[in-house]
Amino acid sequence: MDLRCKYSPSLGVAVTGSTGYIGSRLVTFLGADGFLPCPIDEVDPGAALVHLGADVADTREAMLANLAADSWLAELAQKGKFSRIVYASGNNVYPRALECRLEEQTRCNDYYSASKVFGERIIAEFSRVPTVSVRIADVFGVGQKHGNFFRAIEQSLTSATPLKQFGLGLKRRTYIHVDDLCAILQYLLTGNFGAAGVHTVFNVGYPDSASVAEILKIVARVANLPVQEVSVAEDRSALDVRTMQVLLPADAVLSWSNFEDALTAYVRQIIASRGYKHS
Repeated sequence: MDLRCKYSPSLGVAVTGSTGYIGSRLVTFLGADGFLPCPIDEVDPGAALVHLGADVADTREAMLANLAADSWLAELAQKGKFSRIVYASGNNVYPRALECRLEEQTRCNDYYSASKVFGERIIAEFSRVPTVSVRIADVFGVGQKHGNFFRAIEQSLTSATPLKQFGLGLKRRTYIHVDDLCAILQYLLTGNFGAAGVHTVFNVGYPDSASVAEILKIVARVANLPVQEVSVAEDRSALDVRTMQVLLPADAVLSWSNFEDALTAYVRQIIASRGYKHS
């Protein structure tokens, strides 16, 4: 697997998945001028690693590729390549339930979530350096390429056309703005999380979860746009519920303390960049 690594010798930080949405934003957040493409096994010994790179396909082959990459990185850590590893996991390691806690039994819901469930353990058990698993809420931000929902919102805001709600819109998730996620990842690169072999886990997101319908209501109010309801046969959105009980580093500093404020800022940023008026 091509881990798409970039490395900053001055910062002593390596980022896999650096060309993806989160990775590219993180590299910019940390100081893009200092990061250059670099094979992961050629970074300087003792680098701090943020491991974002993964194949998100729901296939057996993708799962095996992800686990092979995680195992290789753990072996490199054993040999002194990394001083710490921040491992990007996700909320999909939890069952469909409300307010999942760190103590909750993780679950392999599909091949991708299975790769994260087992990947967390591989990194924790075999790296022999301080490691952190970050179970990331659903990420949103301007210009994202993943996820149809927020891309559709951005398109509607850009063109000042009606928002669309398919079905009842009861799907519910915990969310995090990409900029606040980057701030937390930066913090975890430098924070003190114990001696070698110590593994820490965080649920990273805002404390207030939201449904699709609730999100569209906020966006419509801020942007002064109508919501067009589209009927869906056999709507099952009420079953698509997974939220986390958020646990962040105690002294981490975020730009927004809750999802509604972050979402409002996101909408206003898009409107301002296109010259539209908002309430």
